[in-house]
Amino acid sequence: MRQFNRDWTKITNEGDRQPLSLKNIKWVYEQGTTYLDIHIKPISDSNSRLLGVNLIFLDVTQYTHLADEFESLKANLARITQALHHTKAQLSTTNAELESTQKELESLQQEISFRTEFDVKNKAEN
Repeated sequence: MRQFNRDWTKITNEGDRQPLSLKNIKWVYEQGTTYLDIHIKPISDSNSRLLGVNLIFLDVTQYTHLADEFESLKANLARITQALHHTKAQLSTTNAELESTQKELESLQQEISFRTEFDVKNKAEN
């Protein structure tokens, strides 16, 4: 509320009578916390004398909570995405290792098959 008090003194000074908007002003009271957008518009007569002020208070508490929740979910999504990229990289490495092992096994199988055929031919000739 200190910011509100400083800005309020600006608007009530003779030289500065511009509309003022304050966003997400935190108001803490016994029942909880409320966030307000406050819009202040001076009302002057034709001689520029201040007659009054139009004050609009908008409760943006729900919006603020939703924005906080959104940021939290966005951060969580970023962590999950990073974990998925890490897992994908690990799976890619594991897949490459499996393919290499499969090729080695196929090569061994061919070698065993060749040796078996060779041994069978040698026994048949003897």
